[in-house]
Amino acid sequence: MLWGEDTCGQLGMRGLQSARSPTIMQLLMGHNLVDIAANSDVSAFVTETGSVFMCGSGDEGRLGLGHLGPAPSPTEVRGLGNTKVVKVACGFGHTIVMSEDRRVFVWGEGTWGNAGISNSGEVLEPQELHSLASLDVTTIYAGGFHSAVLTSMGHLYTWGKNTNGQLGLGTVTSGEESPQRVTGLTGIVKEAALGQNHTAILMQVLFHHAATRERPICLTH
Repeated sequence: MLWGEDTCGQLGMRGLQSARSPTIMQLLMGHNLVDIAANSDVSAFVTETGSVFMCGSGDEGRLGLGHLGPAPSPTEVRGLGNTKVVKVACGFGHTIVMSEDRRVFVWGEGTWGNAGISNSGEVLEPQELHSLASLDVTTIYAGGFHSAVLTSMGHLYTWGKNTNGQLGLGTVTSGEESPQRVTGLTGIVKEAALGQNHTAILMQVLFHHAATRERPICLTH
């Protein structure tokens, strides 16, 4: 169910109206959904069969449909081929998905390297991040202009815009296009959340006496 503004079609109602209360998306009624994501003027949906549907603004190629035009109703991302997707995350202008076999694909705005491929303006169709192929990725995250993945070892890898140190790498740069492990941590990362220009994590802290506890830690701000 969705509600709010639909001027770009982000509610999947063909951009005809807004919704002031929870409204069923009729155009996906025939699909069982397993994951959803949303950000500025865009929505994404993953079906039980592993297909990805997106609607809303196509600026920066964030829909992954091969063009910059909008999608006022849910449209399947055909560029993923037979890849079975299980997870999706939406940044301000880019989208990241994870497949059942733990591969990661990204598309959309990539000015700061947030598409993880090159410091290019727009990536119009899904591109696999082969730089993550050797990792056992368990989940994905998208911030405003940066991205991250978490591995089964509890390691966090980040890339994208870094003008505020939001990647947690101990440096401030315009951006990093290659995923890099955040090494300044003394425990196992359990969960993460990416804001527009900052990152927060939930970490299992390791103590010398084998005691552990979980607490939220703000990486950067």
